[in-house]
Amino acid sequence: EHLDELRRNILTLWQTRMLRRSKLSVMDEVVNALAFYDTTFLRELPRLYLAVEDHLASDDQSADEEIPPFLYLGSWIGGDRDGNPFVTAEVLADAMTAQSRKAMSYLLDQLHALGAELSPAVSLIEVSEELAALAKASHDQSPHRDDEPYRRAIAGMYARLSATAR
Repeated sequence: EHLDELRRNILTLWQTRMLRRSKLSVMDEVVNALAFYDTTFLRELPRLYLAVEDHLASDDQSADEEIPPFLYLGSWIGGDRDGNPFVTAEVLADAMTAQSRKAMSYLLDQLHALGAELSPAVSLIEVSEELAALAKASHDQSPHRDDEPYRRAIAGMYARLSATAR
C-alpha cells in the first residue's frame, strides 16, 4: 500500500507543471494561505497551550492558572508592503477582512459544535453560580434549552461573537 501510494504521489508530481500559467493576485495568495489556518494556527495553537498548561500542572499541583501568552502571531498575508505594486491600501483592507472572517468563522463553528455536545440538564447535574449567571445572561428564550445551562451559555456567547463578527 505504501509503495502504491508513493508511486501515485510521484506520478502526480511528474504530471504537475512547475510554474503557473497566470500570476496569482495578492488576494489569491491570501485565500491560499487562509486555507491552512484551520489546521495550524486556529486548531493547533490552543492544543499547544493546553499541553503546556497540563505539563506545568503535572509538575506543580498548585499551578492551576492559565499561562500568559508566549506566542504572538504576525502575518504578511496581503500586507507585504515591500515594493509589491499590487499591495494597495484596498488589498490590505480586504486581506485583513478575510483573515478576520476566517478567525470569526472558525470560532463560531467551534461554539456551534460545543453547543451540540454539551447537553447536560440541571435536573441531572449541579452547575456553578458562574455558569448559571452566564446562562441567564444569554437571553436564550428557547423552551427546549430552558434546563440546559451549557447550551444557553453557549448560545449567548455565539450571539455576542456573531454580533462582533458583523
